[in-house]
Amino acid sequence: MVIIGITFLRPNMDYNLMLSELIQESPVVVNAKDRLSSIIPKMRELRIHTAPVVNDSSKLIGVIDYRDLLRRKAPLGSRASSVMLPPHSISLNSDIDNVVRKFYETRLREYPVIDNNGKLIGILTRSRLLTAIKDQLPANAKVGDYMTKPVLTITPSDNVAKARWLMIKHGISRLPVVDGNRLVGVVSLTDLIEKIYYVSMPRRSRRGDFSGEEEFLAAPVSSIMTTQVYSIGSDKPLTKAVDLMVSKGVTGLIVTDDGGVVGVLSGSDVLKAYMDSKKIILPIQARIEINNDAKPLIEKVINNHLEKISKLVNVVDFKVDIRARDSGKRYEVTVRLKDDKELHTATAEDRDPVSAIREAMDKIMQSIIKNVSKARDTKRRSRIQE
Repeated sequence: MVIIGITFLRPNMDYNLMLSELIQESPVVVNAKDRLSSIIPKMRELRIHTAPVVNDSSKLIGVIDYRDLLRRKAPLGSRASSVMLPPHSISLNSDIDNVVRKFYETRLREYPVIDNNGKLIGILTRSRLLTAIKDQLPANAKVGDYMTKPVLTITPSDNVAKARWLMIKHGISRLPVVDGNRLVGVVSLTDLIEKIYYVSMPRRSRRGDFSGEEEFLAAPVSSIMTTQVYSIGSDKPLTKAVDLMVSKGVTGLIVTDDGGVVGVLSGSDVLKAYMDSKKIILPIQARIEINNDAKPLIEKVINNHLEKISKLVNVVDFKVDIRARDSGKRYEVTVRLKDDKELHTATAEDRDPVSAIREAMDKIMQSIIKNVSKARDTKRRSRIQE
């Protein structure tokens, strides 16, 4: 049996930091009737990725996710009400450890904060959270202990399509650009999606030098990479990495040793370090032996789906069972996920265990989306009747 660890937090009774000390006024607050033509430019200018949508009573009714809008290529004429996501949020009385867990699970950079009546109070950024928990990181923790490795890189002459494919395939948000052994730039997934969005717009509103998406994807990485790159050594204290990320306003650092790239450290990696001193392992039980090549792929599929699901519901319990059938020729996967309101179960079979897991997780995802949409429609009808 293979055990894949999933981290859940145990409340930290010795750490009394109050959430109210960390929240700030949201730079962008959206009304349901606002159009994307006014929302997207503000979010882009302020580098905001999550904007709360409120009604006339300041109650949170949804969120606008910047990267989600760009990926879906939502028309600029769309109203917020037609493209907003369910209102994932943090309650003002939340325990800091649970807040860390939410940020880690969803990979979000900002979270709306609400009071007991669902009214928007402000927003909490991952940057402020990192600063708050910095002194609670494991003693003597080094960058190299928590950086993502081995690191994927790309060259300046590689095309943009390859960079996008690598990031999507491996579930990463940034790629160091290297010329030989020298770090010369970085490409982020958000920047790529943003540029694709604008080059895909009608010519009269298009921004940039590319005539369309096809030309953009064929362009060399050197034409769109960011040359201002912040790096840090693997032997540096993790607290120093937090200070650098916060002061420079970046979400990750390239880790270099002797001039060569050896890893990438993100804000989520720092949250993982914080959780290490408090973790409870809730295992995903696999009833077959999985080879070392398949295990990271299985973890990636599960974590990518959980990241999306955690934005919609609060995950209370989660388990996966994998069983061999027909002498190992096929695999049966059963996924059980419990949220605050319901237990979701899905099964799938395939010759490839990774494909079977992906199919089962997709079914769970669709079940949750259906429930969330149904609940949203019910609330909408109730408001109309009132």
